[in-house]
Amino acid sequence: MSENSNGSKVSPDPNNCKTVGGGSIPLIRVVEHAAKLAQADGQRVFVVGGMVRDIFSHGRIGDADLDLVVEGEGIPFAHTLSGAIGGCVKEHPTFYTAKVLPPFCTDTSIGKEDPQSSVAAPLSEVDVASARTEQYVRPGALPEVALTSIERDLFRRDFSINAIAIAVSDFLLFCHNSISLSQLQERVVDPCHGLADLRDKTLRILHPRSFIDDPTRLFRCVRYGVRLGLLVDAGTTEARLDAVRGGALHAISTKRIWNELVACASESLGTQMLRVCGEWGLFDRAPFLGAHFLGECGSVVERLHSRNEVELQQTEVVETLLAATILRCSSREIGEEKLGQESPIHSLQLPRTIQRKAGALAKEGNTGKGSELFESTDLFGTLRWIVTGVS
Repeated sequence: MSENSNGSKVSPDPNNCKTVGGGSIPLIRVVEHAAKLAQADGQRVFVVGGMVRDIFSHGRIGDADLDLVVEGEGIPFAHTLSGAIGGCVKEHPTFYTAKVLPPFCTDTSIGKEDPQSSVAAPLSEVDVASARTEQYVRPGALPEVALTSIERDLFRRDFSINAIAIAVSDFLLFCHNSISLSQLQERVVDPCHGLADLRDKTLRILHPRSFIDDPTRLFRCVRYGVRLGLLVDAGTTEARLDAVRGGALHAISTKRIWNELVACASESLGTQMLRVCGEWGLFDRAPFLGAHFLGECGSVVERLHSRNEVELQQTEVVETLLAATILRCSSREIGEEKLGQESPIHSLQLPRTIQRKAGALAKEGNTGKGSELFESTDLFGTLRWIVTGVS
């Protein structure tokens, strides 16, 4: 087992798979093995998160990531699951969480292919966590955690719509079309009434201090509200206003705010999300995200998604385009000659490759030197159009 610089631990594949696959695995295979292992070990294992929310929002399994929660020790379960599906386990012992990462075994079938399994995209990773409580020592800090039950785990989450759990055995039955959506609803663990809020199109936090404990939830509130067409309830609105006025966003770094900007911009409704974030004052403490900058970023996001090309939606591409937009705006305000010393993106510590590409895209001239940084001059021209709006 090796340890990364961030303290997480990565274990190699514990089994000896004869056939090693690539970077993805069918959802149904993971769920089948997880259900079988949970039953064999007598453990309560649940599916939580976006996949559960989307089932009850859209009536089908979407393409969200698979998040498993184990009552008891989740990291050992992740290793056992890895023994069945292959891959390696990346541990985060401080938070009682782990990821099972590729390469996965190709010979992992238990049953026949199922029609429902084709609805979800293949998984590139599986998140496994222990059911846990969280205590924030100070606003914006990472939480201290302790093991608990699934019900208490759900109570510590951000929004009621994300506080719904399905036992992995019931989830498997739904995947196999053995139970209906209405029957699945009768079996969920839903102590925070998330299903009712989904039906009522309501977005509601679970604790009055939720935004203060973790100010990044303010951005998630925007993304969920816009993406799912939800109305923020009165209590959540009041808590949001109190948190922003009270300076909660000062508890998180500029880089984390930048990451939230990138997350919004990566969504198909990113322009609307950025507009709402601006109206709520969520970017006010980032000097490079004033009203003018946000307007430019919104135009870039709109042009980006108008291309409707999957490869352009990659995080690194989106980040490069936003950085180029900010550099372009800044050069007009402080002058090209000062930009090298006063670049607003220096504090973000972006990878040098992104900074160089962003610098090339920010320039008006379609120079050969700029295009050399990209895979082709055509790609460079496309990305320049996204940033400048000029063909």
